[in-house]
Amino acid sequence: SRYVAIQWTAGFNGGQETTHTVQYRTGGGAWADGPQKTELPSENRPPYAVTFRLPEKTVYDIRIRATNRIEPAAISNMVSVPVEDATTMYGTLALTGETFNNDLLNLQSPPAVQLSNRVVTELNQMFEDI
Repeated sequence: SRYVAIQWTAGFNGGQETTHTVQYRTGGGAWADGPQKTELPSENRPPYAVTFRLPEKTVYDIRIRATNRIEPAAISNMVSVPVEDATTMYGTLALTGETFNNDLLNLQSPPAVQLSNRVVTELNQMFEDI
C-alpha cells in the first residue's frame, strides 16, 4: 500500500472555524481532495498530521488548502513526492523557523549537529506513522 504522512502548522484563522484539506494531483491535472482537519476558532496555529493512501505509483503534487468565511482559500506551497514503490517515498522537508548563521556551514558545529538531529527525529516520527 502507498501511504504518505503530511504535517503542517495552520496559519492565522482570523477567529473563524477553518477547514484544512490535503489536496494531491499527478501530471499537473486537477486537484483531488484528501483528508480534512477542522480548526476551531479558539485554536491558535495548531499543528496537524495526517496519513493517507495514494492510489498509484507515480509522482504526486501535494498541498494544503485552508478555507473559512473570511478568506475563500489560502493555499500552501506545493511539494512533489515521487512514490517509488509500496514502502519507499522521497520528498522535500521544509524547515521553517530556522535562522541561518555561519555555524551551520560547519557540519560538525553544535548548531549544525543539533539541526541534523532534529531533522532525523522528525523524519523518523513521520515514517513511524506509515
